[in-house]
Amino acid sequence: MGAEGAGAMGLWTGIAYIVGTIIGSGIYSSPGGILEASGSGGASLLVWAAAGGVSALGSMCYVELGVRFKDRPGGEATYLREQYGDMCAFLYTFSQLLVVRPTTIALICVIFGQNVNEATGLTGVNETAPESLFDGGGVGTFLLHKLAALLGLLMLTVLNVWSPALAGRMQSVTTFAKLAVMVVMIVWMVPVLSVPSYGEEHRGDGFDLSFNNTSATLAGWSPAFMNGLWAYDGWNGLAYLTDKLADPRDIRKCILIGLPVCITLYLLCMVAYIVVLGNDAVSGSGHIAVDYWTVLAGEDVGPVIACGLVAMSTFGAANGTLFSAYRLCQGAAVTGAFSAGLATSLRAILFQATLAVVYLLFFDFDALLTVFGVTQWIFYLLIVGGVFVVRQRDASSNVGAASGDLAEPLSASIDRRSDASSAAQDVVPFDVCVDEENENIFVVEKAPKHQRSPYDSFTYRAPAWFAVVFCTFAVGLVVFTFVDTPYDSLIGVVCVILGVPIFYSLPPLRNRCGGRVCRAVLPVDPDLVDPEARAAAELVMMD
Repeated sequence: MGAEGAGAMGLWTGIAYIVGTIIGSGIYSSPGGILEASGSGGASLLVWAAAGGVSALGSMCYVELGVRFKDRPGGEATYLREQYGDMCAFLYTFSQLLVVRPTTIALICVIFGQNVNEATGLTGVNETAPESLFDGGGVGTFLLHKLAALLGLLMLTVLNVWSPALAGRMQSVTTFAKLAVMVVMIVWMVPVLSVPSYGEEHRGDGFDLSFNNTSATLAGWSPAFMNGLWAYDGWNGLAYLTDKLADPRDIRKCILIGLPVCITLYLLCMVAYIVVLGNDAVSGSGHIAVDYWTVLAGEDVGPVIACGLVAMSTFGAANGTLFSAYRLCQGAAVTGAFSAGLATSLRAILFQATLAVVYLLFFDFDALLTVFGVTQWIFYLLIVGGVFVVRQRDASSNVGAASGDLAEPLSASIDRRSDASSAAQDVVPFDVCVDEENENIFVVEKAPKHQRSPYDSFTYRAPAWFAVVFCTFAVGLVVFTFVDTPYDSLIGVVCVILGVPIFYSLPPLRNRCGGRVCRAVLPVDPDLVDPEARAAAELVMMD
């Protein structure tokens, strides 16, 4: 298994993770819904640009928080803990790790499995399969889709467990391939528009990029924005890259390069769809990739190519989603917001993959994602709005190591020898925490409360209006979602609130260790820990 730790990724690998996670099935599933809801070609392009712009504003605020807390694992859970306290972070972690992340992975893998089967000819293209074994009809197709999804998930799990570096390279390869295919789709639009004889044969009937027939109601625009935001889902994955990048300052470059690439490609692909297929064919289409490549490559080859491309796109997106899921799980375990037994990459990956398998086989994860969708945006609102909380705290307090807020750490002797005959031990200032339940000893580095990152400067601060605009949009989206689907939205909020009694019944590791956790080396052989340090740690726990 690859080594864990920071500094495992370069700039281009980070960009590949962001772009590869964002560009999944959205560009092939959302265009029809966006055009149908917005009413016109021009309005649909406006929705794509606006959804990308909102994602970019949120991303820049995440960059500030990521650099600010670059040494603390956990991503968004860490942001919420520093902004609002332990309970808010736990509730986010509780809902994300147990429901949202594994169901998202399961959903993407099912789309992957369906398209693999269609590309290989095991099932017909666009063949309808039942939602469960009990719906009757098409049971063979249902089982084939589930089996292919399970195989895809198994490959991703093995890849990430065996070598995170190889998973990163695979992400780069699939991202490059996705970008190349999208460029081909866009370039093919040029002769359709510029060569009269060729254009007459391949141009869609009645294509229109104007704002004629644009929807004049909020009920029309809101579903369009929801489809657009779904296509950009994954922009928040940068929260789990910061402590993995060789240079944490590259996180802003990842966003400044990655998101404009996604926005530009999405806009040009939408134009290509409308030009080649026409507005009527695009509107409401759920299989636009198949329709487009059928025109481009013919009825025999086109659908197979389209299904293969969607499978490749979703495989890369699932890999990026699994990465952010296990990084959140691992960070939550290290900082005490979740089970300490999941603090290693292996256990975190297996935990998320196992839950994804359970949801894939036994649950209607589409409904689960709908229920928890509103809670996701509530947390986005809290995190981006919390930028002002952090800034106010920094302005009103003397942060940093010189502030005297760092508690006196215990001195633990850790044997770093490669063999028994090596020389004396290194002594490092770590806390030693004893996990009695799992009979493990954890060596946990103490960090100053609200310690300022050495990279935290005005350069990395997002303009205040970025956060204001994002929060305004998020409030409107949450309110409309509650109005439109009050029952589902209320269920999601209630399920998150159910985490409150669980929070109070499970004291987090960081409280038992008596301080804030920055990073952990887990686990440590009890024989390699100085007995006095262990005894002192046990006294801290007893107190």
